[in-house]
Amino acid sequence: MTFDPMLLSLVVLLALAVVLSSVFRRMTLPLIPAYMLAGTILGPHGLAWLADSADVQTLSKWGIILLLFTLGLDFSPSRFHETRRQNLALALAIIVVEAGFGCWGVLAVGWPWPLAVFLGFVLAMSSTALVARQLSDQHELNQPHGRLTMTLAIFQDLLALPLFILAPTWLSHHGVGSSWEAFGATLARGILVTGLLLIGGRVLVERLFREVTKRKVSELFTLSVLLVALASAMITKSIGLSAVPGAFLAGMVLGETEFRHQVEADIRPFRDVLLGLFFVSVGMLFNPQILINYGLWVLLGIALILLLKFGVTAGLCRLFGRDRETALRTGFVLSPIGEFGLALIAFVPPGDWPHPADGQIVLGMIIIGFLLGSLMIRFNRQVVRRAADPGLLPATLPSTAESGAAVRTEFRDHVILCGYGRVGQNLARFLEQNGISFVALDLDLGRVRAARIAGDPVYYGDATDLALLRSVGLASARALVVAYQDLEISLKILTRVRPLRPELPILIRTRDDAHLAELQQMGATEVIPETLEASLMLSANLLHLLGVPASRILHQIQRVRSARYALLRSVFRSGEAPLRSPAHAFREELRNLVLTAEAPAVGQTVEAMALTELRVVVTALRRDGIVGKQPTPGTELREGDLLVLYGTPEDLDRAANRLLEGLGLPPPPPGAAPPLPGLPTDDRLRDETVSERGGSDQAGSFRH
Repeated sequence: MTFDPMLLSLVVLLALAVVLSSVFRRMTLPLIPAYMLAGTILGPHGLAWLADSADVQTLSKWGIILLLFTLGLDFSPSRFHETRRQNLALALAIIVVEAGFGCWGVLAVGWPWPLAVFLGFVLAMSSTALVARQLSDQHELNQPHGRLTMTLAIFQDLLALPLFILAPTWLSHHGVGSSWEAFGATLARGILVTGLLLIGGRVLVERLFREVTKRKVSELFTLSVLLVALASAMITKSIGLSAVPGAFLAGMVLGETEFRHQVEADIRPFRDVLLGLFFVSVGMLFNPQILINYGLWVLLGIALILLLKFGVTAGLCRLFGRDRETALRTGFVLSPIGEFGLALIAFVPPGDWPHPADGQIVLGMIIIGFLLGSLMIRFNRQVVRRAADPGLLPATLPSTAESGAAVRTEFRDHVILCGYGRVGQNLARFLEQNGISFVALDLDLGRVRAARIAGDPVYYGDATDLALLRSVGLASARALVVAYQDLEISLKILTRVRPLRPELPILIRTRDDAHLAELQQMGATEVIPETLEASLMLSANLLHLLGVPASRILHQIQRVRSARYALLRSVFRSGEAPLRSPAHAFREELRNLVLTAEAPAVGQTVEAMALTELRVVVTALRRDGIVGKQPTPGTELREGDLLVLYGTPEDLDRAANRLLEGLGLPPPPPGAAPPLPGLPTDDRLRDETVSERGGSDQAGSFRH
């Protein structure tokens, strides 16, 4: 029996990776060092069982590209603007000081200054992949040091982008003499391609994904994500730059769209597999013989690096106002050099090292630093609290300076709504009225766009995808609501979420009570059959679980009933949904109407137009950019006024004809006809809504 050498190598590699990963996981350590150890054991400097390391290294480069792509998703311009005030200055200070010390240290051993500058900046980077996974496993991401650590790590990772662009030119020519011209040309190309991809890419990407989502095929969406990431990488590679910046910029473009979380969920499996191969390839490059010949220098270098980064990070965090425990734990966690440092070392030409073994010594420092770093992250709490005076350390007191600053912790203590149709939007209204934050997922792109324009935190994505739910804060959510009618979807979400969050309240909407027992058996906290009353009961149960007083819930439910469920009927209609038939019980919608100069309504009052006769209510009036909610009957209408009307499509058409054409106007005196029974008048809406919300919110789900 003969085996193909390449397949045999991969089988042996995967088998060893599985064994080592199981051992590391059992010790609650991250898997990244396990991958590197597997590569070292099986690589050309170990047992030499891998048939062709070049194949593995080629695949591993795509792991870095996809890692930068997902980093771009997390670091879109709007989220950068939100966090930069609190943490940008601190991150820049840490980078500059650490790079300065690193450069000085390399120069002190007699290495050339271009290499010293490059290695100084490599030293300043920390490992986002190592930190994020380990802190997440230890449930520390939402603690003060976890939020600050992730924010600083991502800021530091941004340093990798210009380094990937400029490193080949800088190191090839040493940044002296005629090379400055080539260096400037590379920098100019990088700036130009960045601008083109950010400006032109947004339009192309949105059009592409708009068409893809209409097909409603998950495989097509995943292929489109890979297409965008690899095409951007190909563009930057084709103009003489690294492929990495293109992937990062593509991620930034998609990070500003409603597809962000679904994209991240789809790309993660490819990224994790290829990134694992990257760490395997790094392990294959390392020669363990270096530890025998230069072990003392390697250990000394590791100690100096860890002490330097710990001291600088912790000291500057204290200087910038963080509390003592947060500063110490952040410094402890960010001490190891990051995975981008490993990738960037490959850019150093062999001839640039003063001695052939120097490259292996530096690589050994980073790899072993990774191994020690995983232990430091694992035991950061115990070490810091044992070394410090317990009387000076707050147990769980968060630092106000960095609260809410982390990029990946934008969703905390919130409700996840799976589905943003009628029921999902009804729940959102109640949550808003009670000051409870939420995030919603929906697969109807037209509805998602309308809601996002209105300011609702709604994202395109499949709620059955556990990775997607994690990305919108499943670990820190207060409750989860499945607002779909599909039983299969509800069961999928239940079976995937319940093992992770046994205590999480999960509320399920169903068409009827036929599967009530099954859903309860699967772990549903509440199961509510579909009707408008079911919407009210679902809202009441959710608010009760979230601690809202029962009297307040009852008052809100009564208000909605007394207004004939007007609040529940004014929702965003799907962009692809046809108009409801006249037999449909709930066809009311919101419509905008602008009064022209020739409109008969100009100069008349709202009451004089007698719109309540037509079963139409004016819910808002926009004039000169100022919005007034539920205008009084005596409000005089003027040219250019934008009226927000509420009613059925037929009634809204008649109201438009009356306001713009004067058709069907009532006789002038003695006044407007009384409203139909049960229909809320403008005054009633004003009394019931403005008095409760202080005029700060608007009726229904229309926003301005």
